[in-house]
Amino acid sequence: MTDRGAQAAASAVLSQWDDWLAAATDRLMQLDERVTAVTGDPTSPAALDIAAAFVCRKAIAARVDELRADPGRGSELSARPVVDDRGDPVGANLADAAALLQAVLDKVYRELATAETAHRTLAEHRISAHDDLAVARRLADDLGHHVQRCAAAERQAEAAGTSADAWRAVAAEARAIRTELERLATLRTSSFERWRTLPEHLEGLAAREVEVRAIVDRSRAKVRPLPTLAIPSVAALGVPRPLAELEAMTWPSARAVMEPYLTRIDRLGAAFDQVEQRFGGVLARRDELRGLLHAYRDKAAAVGLGEDAALEPLLRDAEGELWSAPCDVARAEELVRRYTEAVNARIDAAGGRPRGRG
Repeated sequence: MTDRGAQAAASAVLSQWDDWLAAATDRLMQLDERVTAVTGDPTSPAALDIAAAFVCRKAIAARVDELRADPGRGSELSARPVVDDRGDPVGANLADAAALLQAVLDKVYRELATAETAHRTLAEHRISAHDDLAVARRLADDLGHHVQRCAAAERQAEAAGTSADAWRAVAAEARAIRTELERLATLRTSSFERWRTLPEHLEGLAAREVEVRAIVDRSRAKVRPLPTLAIPSVAALGVPRPLAELEAMTWPSARAVMEPYLTRIDRLGAAFDQVEQRFGGVLARRDELRGLLHAYRDKAAAVGLGEDAALEPLLRDAEGELWSAPCDVARAEELVRRYTEAVNARIDAAGGRPRGRG
């Protein structure tokens, strides 16, 4: 190789080392900043690794400068052991020292990624816990609920330090307290809103009671047997406490008054529905049986059995029961069953053909 060729080769090698060292230096500086931000402790393992990396980088840079100063000895200088300022070995040769620096930076990068994730998670738990506790404390003082539980969670937060597990537990408890208190706040709002409309609601229930009692009276007059259900009374609810009086109370005291009353109102409405359904159901069954009976009477007439001697008494018995007052619906069901079965049997016997029509 000519001197010019050797110089070109040495220059190319030196350029590669300069590029590699620049990239390694940039990465080292970035990792140093991140380690400082995450740990803030110069004695942490990551900080000590970064310090060692700076020593290694300085030794490599010094050897590259030697290559720059004496390109003709490139091979010899590259193969010589690399040592730091104190003479401690860094690498068996330049490539070995570079590999060591790369390995240290990779190690710090991996450990830093894990540490940053943990640091970010810890910060998220802290923020979440503080935000939820602030809301919970305000609601607890306002509602008079979970005051001691909030205080206990705040003490947990004060003692959590930098423990991710401790802050995770604090954040979970703070969120649970806040959720429960927000539910109670919503309940308080809805309870007072309902209390404001109580006069109209009670008036509506009173009208509903009149309708239900009318259905019960009609059922008692028209049909039997009837369900043994008591008819609830709106008057039994009593007069509700004045709204202004409740608003002047603490929420636990107001809730103790409002919740049972509102629950009884809800049950009263459901009870009216049940009474109407059960009593009205007996009447509806009677009407259904009436329709079924006449449908089979018409069916028999269509095949010439309208005045059949065997069917006529069964029809009269069923009609007599169904159009009596009160009608025994259970007995009427049996009578209608006998008639419909007899009609079907007579039609089958006659082959389903009208009599006397060829």
